[in-house]
Amino acid sequence: MISCIIPHYYHTRIPTVARIIVSLEADVDEILIWNNDAPFDEAAKRLIGDRVRIIQASHNYGCQGRFAAVKHIDARTKYVLFHDNDLVAKPGSVQLLRIIAEKYPGDIAALFGEHRPFGGRAIALSFGRFELIPRPSLDRILATWRNDETSLHDDFWLSITAEKLGIQRHFIRFPIKNFHDGLGFTNQWPRAAWLKERRRIFEHLMRIL
Repeated sequence: MISCIIPHYYHTRIPTVARIIVSLEADVDEILIWNNDAPFDEAAKRLIGDRVRIIQASHNYGCQGRFAAVKHIDARTKYVLFHDNDLVAKPGSVQLLRIIAEKYPGDIAALFGEHRPFGGRAIALSFGRFELIPRPSLDRILATWRNDETSLHDDFWLSITAEKLGIQRHFIRFPIKNFHDGLGFTNQWPRAAWLKERRRIFEHLMRIL
């Protein structure tokens, strides 16, 4: 059984979420939306449909909402699919990740990622935009989650915690050239400064986790 968790913010992305749900219908058994934004109105609920469960957050968890949502998934879940709300994967993407996950039992399979050097090693970082994680491995990782500033950059935190636990990450391609957040910010965000800050955070987390 595959349960999909979509952390949601930005009302303007609801049409994209609706497309995501349609794209996943044949590949997952359960879809949960963790809503960090204002409650969905009736028009949004009609667009989303009745196949999903919407969990209204008490406050904005940011991207860490994906972790908070795990306790709400079906007890029979074998794999958890984390799916951002600003991209729609091509048909077959879930099954491709499942093939990788079954080839490497217990490991993480992701559509996006990169290797970063640290201490003479190449650390595999799977980005949380679209990744499949076996439930037992995710439970081990989340046993250390404190919902604090160390996990604000949720993708780094998850990959580095997995690294410390010996859970490997396998990914397909690096997405920066294809980056688009769906809100028209692509050509405005300070990419160089953002990448520099991400490098600093990665190195900091490698040292403290």
